[in-house]
Amino acid sequence: MLTLFSGSMQSEKIAVIALVVIIAGALSAYLLATYGADIFNTPAEPDTDSIAAGDCCDVDYIGRFASNDTVFDTSLETVAVQAGIFDENRSYEPLKIFVNPNGNLTRPTGYSNYSSSMIQGFLEGLIGIKKGEEKTVTIPPENAYGIWDEQLAQDYGLSPYPVDSIVDTVWDFERTMFSQYFPEVNISVDTTFDWGATMIGINDTLLATITTVNDTNVTYELLPVDGTEFTMPLFNWDVSISVTNDTAFTLRTTTEVGFITSINLGYGSLHIKVTDVNETDIQLAINTEAPDVKFVGETLEFTLNPIEVYKTSLEEDN
Repeated sequence: MLTLFSGSMQSEKIAVIALVVIIAGALSAYLLATYGADIFNTPAEPDTDSIAAGDCCDVDYIGRFASNDTVFDTSLETVAVQAGIFDENRSYEPLKIFVNPNGNLTRPTGYSNYSSSMIQGFLEGLIGIKKGEEKTVTIPPENAYGIWDEQLAQDYGLSPYPVDSIVDTVWDFERTMFSQYFPEVNISVDTTFDWGATMIGINDTLLATITTVNDTNVTYELLPVDGTEFTMPLFNWDVSISVTNDTAFTLRTTTEVGFITSINLGYGSLHIKVTDVNETDIQLAINTEAPDVKFVGETLEFTLNPIEVYKTSLEEDN
């Protein structure tokens, strides 16, 4: 084995190392006594270029379906024209985004027109990008517009949905409530009215006749016609009436696996999908997040390009 240092040289080297250790220890003790422990935990300088949670930015974007690369939305007019989705009724300009993916930050003063209403994956994708830097992010359905959720359908009380719904023929209503439901109906015996128009939203399909009236109650009898068929509003599936006796009748629903419909709730949409059908029940899955059913369960890709970045995350308000 080759010896690198002679005995005396090794002694001198050890002495030098020992001196360095002593000096370093003395310097550390001095700094600790003078400045405290924080001298060894000095935070890095804040990143003043990249987008962070709490910042605001103006962002151009192109949104595509990952499955087929089809553009479904963009802030760029030329891209919209090329993709065949140009809308003359909208303005094509960068989105004004307040980067708040977890919804726990306060919008900074002076940026009231900046919004966090984009999907979570879009907001998360902006973090770390610099002004003028283009980045493409892939967003799974869980961070985009959600999936077809069977458990949520059960929580909403929509699944399982009965194939056959039994409806009593004779109904007894408190008189005030009857007037609230049927304000145009003359409350008198033998008055026939369009019960189905109010209760299921179908005109001239299911009539009723008032049989008894007193000071507090109104009793009426439904007049189902065996074999009547109609499309159920909201769900848009086929329903038929089956009369089996004088006290009740059956509303039978006909649909098939894969059937999809959407209900406009005013504040958003409820999308419904049939996942299974047997002799007694219809299993449903729903989605309440997507603006359109075509987004449910889809992985999305967004090309993001911040045009301006405002480091509002460094302001005291955040």
